[in-house]
Formats: sequence, C-alpha cells, structure tokens
Amino acid sequence: MAKDNGFQFKHFFVSHDECALKVGTDGVLIGAWSCRIVNTSGIIHTDNQHKSVLDIGTGTGLIALMAAQEIQGSVVTAIDIDQPSILQAQKNIASSPYSDTIKVLHQDFSDTDGLMQKFSRKFNIIISNPPFYEENNVSGNNRFSNAKHTSGLSFESLAKGVDICMNDYGAFFVILPYSARNRFVAVCAEQCLYLTHECIVYSTERQHMRNQPHRSLLAFSRHIHSTIHSELTILSREGKPTPQHQLLTRPYIRG
Repeated sequence: MAKDNGFQFKHFFVSHDECALKVGTDGVLIGAWSCRIVNTSGIIHTDNQHKSVLDIGTGTGLIALMAAQEIQGSVVTAIDIDQPSILQAQKNIASSPYSDTIKVLHQDFSDTDGLMQKFSRKFNIIISNPPFYEENNVSGNNRFSNAKHTSGLSFESLAKGVDICMNDYGAFFVILPYSARNRFVAVCAEQCLYLTHECIVYSTERQHMRNQPHRSLLAFSRHIHSTIHSELTILSREGKPTPQHQLLTRPYIRG
C-alpha cells in the first residue's frame, strides 16, 4: 500500500522521502525474482547454512529487506554512495523485523581498492537495481543522476566490482532496460560472469502482443550453463496486475 512518505509491504514499511529514488516497480521485481531463483533453482552453493547477500545501491533498503525476509539464513550487507539514502535505509531496517541480519555501509562500488579490502570473494548472492540511463540524459540533480545514470556507476565498473566481491559459487542478479541487455551480457562475459537465467519483462499485455520488452531480469554465475529463459507481463489490458505478477510479489505485497 502506497503512502505519502513510503510503501507498506506485508512485513515492513519502507520510507523513501529522503532518498534520491523512491520505491518503484524495478526494485520490487529484481528483489522478488532474485529471491525466487535463489530459493528454487539450486543456483547457490554454500558450505554452511548462511547465505551472504550484497545489495548494491540499496537506496531505501528495499531489496535488502526482501532478501532478509525470503532467503533463509541470509546475512545481508547493503551499500550505497548516497549518504541520505544510507540514513534512510538504516531507519527502515531498524524498524523492520530483520534489523539483526542487515548492515548498511557507505561504499562507492566503483572503488576497486575499497572493495578488495572489504569484500573480496565474500558473497554468495549479489543483487542490484543499478544506474542504467545514458549520460546524455543526465539531469541537474546530482543525487538522482548518480542513482540512475551510468555516470554514477558504469556497466564496466559494476561487472568488475561483482567479480571482486562474488565467491566462486555465487550468483549475481540485476535488472536493466531490455535495450541494454546485450551490451551488459557482453561486459559481464569479459569478467567471466555468464548468463544463467533471464526473464523478459513487459509492462502491459499490449506491449507483450507487440513484442516490446521493457526490462530484462538477469542472473549470472562464474560457471557456464544453458540459460533458462522466461517472460513476465506486469499489467493486464485492464491495467491490473496480472496473476503472474501477483504470484511473484505475493510474499511482499498485500493483495
């Protein structure tokens, strides 16, 4: 349920009035989809009962909270370069049932040296709703630009950072515009990160009929697999969430 200052999920409330970006469909999609893949596909291999999760560009803390809720045994690290977002994420997490399993850190993910010192080969699961707009669309709002434009974190820096932080049997999940999909897959391959799962997202049934994809949900591993493909349509012709979308988000959103 949307409110003026945030969004009420089933098990936690996410305030977003101090963040560069608000709670939106992209964050909910990648959070829900990545948790489903982790829980159903056997993509993650770990020698112990704990699963270490990294949320890159946490913003409000939404994806970190979703992972803490749905991935059993998860220990979550949420990072962001924007200090006001860090403070808001900390408040959201502190007021949730998952405060003991999530820590929030101020960290620039393009800082290679900093990542190697803090996080080298540490995480089983890495999730990101990253900047993806091209630089010629940058606005005058620096906080918004850093959050959503590639000038804030390039695809190359994102893939390199994932290579530093992810362990040998981990998985990396990301949401991008469908138009950027091929370029990002190629960038990841240069870091020996290989596509294992892809879900093509259509905003509406009309877009699906016209074959106009909106987003790609992507999962990568260090090991080469046959890619598992799927599709998702968000809204019906009547503008209501499709049964497929409702099923994906049911653990989080009140029906």
